[in-house]
Amino acid sequence: MKPQEQERVLAALDSTIEEIRHAAVRRLAEFETPPLAPLLRALGDTSWRVRKAAGDQLASAPASAELVGGLLGCLASEDNAGLRNAATEVLVRLGAPALDGLLGSLAGADADVRKFAADILGEIGDARALEPLVARLADGDGNVRAAAAEALGRLGDARALEHLVGALGSGELQLQIAALDALDRLGAEVPWEALRGLAGVRPLRAQLGRLLGRCPAPEAEAMLLDGLVARGRVERGSAALALDDRWQRAGAEGRARLQRLVAARSDGQIFERLGEMVGAEEPQVRAAALRLLGWTGRPEVLHVALEASEEPGLRDRALEALLALGPGVSPSLLEYLDSLGRAALGVAIEALGQFGQAECLPRLVELCLHEDSEVAAAAQRALGAIGSPKAVAALAGLLGRSGEVGSQGAVTALGRLAERFHGEVRAAILPLLEGGEEKARADAAMVLCAMARRADVPQITLLATQGDPRTRALAVGALGRVGGPEVLERLRRALADEQPEVRATAARALGGRTGPEAAEALRVALGDADTWVVHEALAGLSAEGSGVAPEQLVPFAARADGAVALEAVRALNRLGWGNHTEAWLLACRHSDAEVAKEALRACERWPLPAARTALFAALSDARWDVRMAAVHKVGTLRDPVLLQTAAGRLAEEQDALVREAMEQLIKPKEAEPDA
Repeated sequence: MKPQEQERVLAALDSTIEEIRHAAVRRLAEFETPPLAPLLRALGDTSWRVRKAAGDQLASAPASAELVGGLLGCLASEDNAGLRNAATEVLVRLGAPALDGLLGSLAGADADVRKFAADILGEIGDARALEPLVARLADGDGNVRAAAAEALGRLGDARALEHLVGALGSGELQLQIAALDALDRLGAEVPWEALRGLAGVRPLRAQLGRLLGRCPAPEAEAMLLDGLVARGRVERGSAALALDDRWQRAGAEGRARLQRLVAARSDGQIFERLGEMVGAEEPQVRAAALRLLGWTGRPEVLHVALEASEEPGLRDRALEALLALGPGVSPSLLEYLDSLGRAALGVAIEALGQFGQAECLPRLVELCLHEDSEVAAAAQRALGAIGSPKAVAALAGLLGRSGEVGSQGAVTALGRLAERFHGEVRAAILPLLEGGEEKARADAAMVLCAMARRADVPQITLLATQGDPRTRALAVGALGRVGGPEVLERLRRALADEQPEVRATAARALGGRTGPEAAEALRVALGDADTWVVHEALAGLSAEGSGVAPEQLVPFAARADGAVALEAVRALNRLGWGNHTEAWLLACRHSDAEVAKEALRACERWPLPAARTALFAALSDARWDVRMAAVHKVGTLRDPVLLQTAAGRLAEEQDALVREAMEQLIKPKEAEPDA
């Protein structure tokens, strides 16, 4: 920029028009050396846009002593808060290079600057500021002492704990608040002795609650229970959150103790206050209060929890509160069902299922026919959860239902019940398999295939030949899981099924078996017209001991279909490519990036010339993730020629992540230290 133009830009900084000043600040970047003084002056402009533009330039400039000193000087401005805040932001963005200047200001004569310096050091988070900040805990200015405590919390250095705990005993309210906040930020477990004397200081109680939640002393629990009935709303919420946090971190014994403590005091104000907190503005307080309400064991919790369950964010906690009341509330819960909204009804049904009371079965069976499909499905799942053989017949009677409500919930529930009552479920669904309507037979087949055991193989074999395509696929999968050698021929025949889903399932089932017969069947499946069948056959043949030769799999690595090619490359990487170098190099350049990356993983198994050829090409690949895979392999092989090529590629590479990875990988390997 010519001198005359520079003068015009500098003059424009004094314009009364914001847009002109903003444009002038941005043009300062065109100077050969952007002028520091005008940028610092613009940092105090009345317009936030001008201040931001100046700050962005200063933050990207080299952190010279002159720049840091100028910014620190801005912190001393008493009449321009915008300038101080903008300078603070730039110093934080400069980070560690500004550390020496900030540490000097931390010990300076101006108390305001010392405070700002402490704030900035806390944001930067450099551990070298620890001891200077600890020293400022004894500063002559109260604002500086509090700022130092807050900054120590942001550093995240455990060495600050003892100094912050010591500050709690200072008797200085501002410092104590800052120290409590810092200790909470550090996740500290503060000894009871250091917290006990603070309970009488009302302004500290809200922050004190968070630390009491982590204090292991039983006295801390008692103090938190008192906090639930405190006069201040914030203090009550803090106590509830702390007890909730304490419960989450406790073991089984600790959780049981907390529940007993709350239940023991549930006849007083605690229940009333917790009920009020369920309606608080803060979602975390509402959730904590619901959990604690359940511990009281009072029947009134039933109504509160069901009402809260209409709010999506509280449904899980509402269910937890209901379950904490125990099975004894089942009769009352049944009475509520007809008056509940959709969300609350779903929660109530789930609770009834988990309570497992047999007297709930008739009502749940009715709800299985509910017009709302989600409610009906929830009732069907609840029947399965009750775990009673009496539910089997009811659920079996729901199989075959069509429409929006359907029978999927019943199918799922019967599969769950079969884990405990296999015989009962089997007896209930066999008649449907033998003579039910088509939809009922299909549902019963799904249940049988899901619960299949070795004794069910004869029935499942029939389904594999006589069912609809979906049923045949399920049956073939079940035979693969539970059948022995006797089902091998049935699985081989399924490879010729007219439906690709059945053939793919058969290939997957055969892939889980060893022996020459299964391997031969899978080799035949490689010629299937459906790509997913071929994919499953390749997956099965990649197992050790399949006896397949690389020559049989190599052609599939060149398939255009990415799923097939990927599985072929995975198999060849496991079993070996033999001498098929050209096929491997082609796979490294496959149009599907996942195939190329998988092929590159085998680089170290190939002679170095072949590996170089593949990696040279991959380093210039148009796809970012393929280049990254090549970079990692270059670092693994540590070949000088490849490293030199990577260094040359680094000069051209525009991807910041790849550039960073290359810079790390092409560094000379450090010598191992002497033992």
